Amino acid sequence: MSVFISAEKFPGPTSRASELELHGEFIEPSNARASVIFVHGCGSARHSDHDRVIAEYLTHHGYGALLLDILTPGEEVADIGAGSYRFNPEFLAHRLTVATDKLVHVYEPELPVAYVGVGSGAAAALIAASRRPTYVKAVICRSGTPDLAGKELALVRAPTLFVVGSGDRAGVESNQRAYNQMPDCERDLVVIPGGSHLLDEPTSIEQLQRSILRWLNMYVGNTETFRN
Repeated sequence: MSVFISAEKFPGPTSRASELELHGEFIEPSNARASVIFVHGCGSARHSDHDRVIAEYLTHHGYGALLLDILTPGEEVADIGAGSYRFNPEFLAHRLTVATDKLVHVYEPELPVAYVGVGSGAAAALIAASRRPTYVKAVICRSGTPDLAGKELALVRAPTLFVVGSGDRAGVESNQRAYNQMPDCERDLVVIPGGSHLLDEPTSIEQLQRSILRWLNMYVGNTETFRN
């Protein structure tokens, strides 16, 4: 199912505040237990083969998956050179909270939400989670730079899983820094042996999928907790 989300009144680094549409694709199983939003700091979650593989795996296990384009096509092009958007987690988090509100109030009002953040999308996911604690029940940071969330990390209460490849030394350091700044929530750091920055090796993908599913089952899968 294609979804369209209006995002307005928040100016980007190179644009004035105006109404625009974010595009996403929602993959929904029957009797979904929760909705998982995939978000990148740049590029398209809808067109990411890696994300789609993980989304379909989660759908098979009862979780809906929203593959969200956090940027418009024009913003993606502008971001390639300057990185004006991908390194602005506050801007990305605003977009994500708008998408979360639309998902919860319009598309899937009965379901709790989890985030899978990639790159600087991990920082945006953590910031958004701190601002929507009623809805967002877990965050997974995949190969991300969650430390870009800065002081917002201490405000996060959603159980957070960090997953990074052992071959991504900068990624391990970024995730460890974020982990250390989140003392008041359940959290875990999984370093996949032999995994690269993208975690796109077959064995890494399998371990990543199992880790994400384990976390969701622990903290999000019981929809009665959300409804009550």
